[in-house]
Amino acid sequence: MTIGPKNKDEARVFAEENLVADVQVALHRALEKADVSRSQLAARLGVTPARVTQLFDSNANPTLRMLARVLHALELECDVKLSGPLCLALRGRRCAP
Repeated sequence: MTIGPKNKDEARVFAEENLVADVQVALHRALEKADVSRSQLAARLGVTPARVTQLFDSNANPTLRMLARVLHALELECDVKLSGPLCLALRGRRCAP
Protein backbone atom coordinates (compact mmCIF):
# COMPACT_ATOMS: atom_id res chain seq x y z
CA MET A 1 0.00 0.00 0.00
CA THR A 2 1.34 3.39 -1.02
CA ILE A 3 0.78 6.33 1.29
CA GLY A 4 0.79 9.79 -0.16
CA PRO A 5 -0.85 11.81 -2.88
CA LYS A 6 -2.09 10.00 -5.97
CA ASN A 7 -2.23 13.04 -8.24
CA LYS A 8 -1.39 16.75 -8.43
CA ASP A 9 -4.59 17.84 -6.69
CA GLU A 10 -3.92 15.51 -3.78
CA ALA A 11 -0.29 16.66 -3.67
CA ARG A 12 -1.46 20.27 -3.30
CA VAL A 13 -3.81 19.34 -0.46
CA PHE A 14 -1.04 17.33 1.24
CA ALA A 15 1.29 20.34 0.99
CA GLU A 16 -1.33 22.65 2.50
CA GLU A 17 -2.16 20.29 5.35
CA ASN A 18 1.50 19.58 6.12
CA LEU A 19 2.33 23.27 6.39
CA VAL A 20 -0.65 23.99 8.65
CA ALA A 21 0.21 21.02 10.87
CA ASP A 22 3.89 22.03 11.07
CA VAL A 23 2.93 25.56 12.14
CA GLN A 24 0.42 24.30 14.68
CA VAL A 25 2.94 21.91 16.24
CA ALA A 26 5.59 24.65 16.37
CA LEU A 27 3.14 27.05 18.06
CA HIS A 28 2.03 24.40 20.53
CA ARG A 29 5.65 23.68 21.47
CA ALA A 30 6.37 27.40 21.79
CA LEU A 31 3.43 27.86 24.16
CA GLU A 32 4.59 24.92 26.26
CA LYS A 33 8.17 26.13 26.37
CA ALA A 34 7.08 29.66 27.33
CA ASP A 35 4.63 28.20 29.89
CA VAL A 36 1.86 30.29 28.34
CA SER A 37 -1.71 28.98 28.20
CA ARG A 38 -4.02 29.59 25.28
CA SER A 39 -6.06 31.90 27.51
CA GLN A 40 -2.95 33.88 28.40
CA LEU A 41 -2.01 34.09 24.73
CA ALA A 42 -5.52 35.34 23.94
CA ALA A 43 -5.11 38.09 26.54
CA ARG A 44 -1.75 39.09 25.05
CA LEU A 45 -3.30 39.22 21.58
CA GLY A 46 -6.45 41.01 22.69
CA VAL A 47 -8.66 38.27 21.26
CA THR A 48 -10.98 35.71 22.77
CA PRO A 49 -9.67 32.31 23.89
CA ALA A 50 -11.98 30.83 21.24
CA ARG A 51 -10.04 32.71 18.54
CA VAL A 52 -6.77 31.21 19.78
CA THR A 53 -8.37 27.75 19.85
CA GLN A 54 -9.30 28.24 16.19
CA LEU A 55 -5.59 28.47 15.35
CA PHE A 56 -5.23 24.84 16.42
CA ASP A 57 -8.39 23.56 14.75
CA SER A 58 -8.04 20.98 11.95
CA ASN A 59 -9.67 23.49 9.59
CA ALA A 60 -7.40 26.35 10.63
CA ASN A 61 -6.22 28.76 7.97
CA PRO A 62 -4.44 31.47 9.94
CA THR A 63 -3.16 34.49 8.09
CA LEU A 64 0.50 35.37 8.09
CA ARG A 65 -0.43 38.52 9.97
CA MET A 66 -2.07 36.49 12.75
CA LEU A 67 0.97 34.21 12.93
CA ALA A 68 3.18 37.28 13.18
CA ARG A 69 1.02 38.61 16.02
CA VAL A 70 1.26 35.29 17.87
CA LEU A 71 5.03 35.15 17.44
CA HIS A 72 5.38 38.75 18.59
CA ALA A 73 3.22 38.02 21.67
CA LEU A 74 5.56 35.12 22.51
CA GLU A 75 8.66 37.23 21.77
CA LEU A 76 9.62 34.89 18.94
CA GLU A 77 10.68 35.35 15.34
CA CYS A 78 10.10 33.13 12.35
CA ASP A 79 12.93 31.86 10.17
CA VAL A 80 11.64 30.62 6.82
CA LYS A 81 13.48 27.85 4.99
CA LEU A 82 12.38 26.69 1.58
CA SER A 83 13.39 23.32 0.15
CA GLY A 84 12.55 21.12 -2.79
CA PRO A 85 13.54 20.38 -6.36
CA LEU A 86 13.80 24.06 -7.33
CA CYS A 87 16.30 24.66 -4.54
CA LEU A 88 18.35 21.67 -5.66
CA ALA A 89 18.30 22.95 -9.23
CA LEU A 90 19.82 26.22 -8.06
CA ARG A 91 22.95 24.24 -7.11
CA GLY A 92 23.73 25.58 -3.73
CA ARG A 93 22.14 29.00 -4.04
CA ARG A 94 19.66 29.50 -1.26
CA CYS A 95 15.94 29.52 -1.99
CA ALA A 96 15.21 31.67 1.05
CA PRO A 97 17.06 34.56 2.60
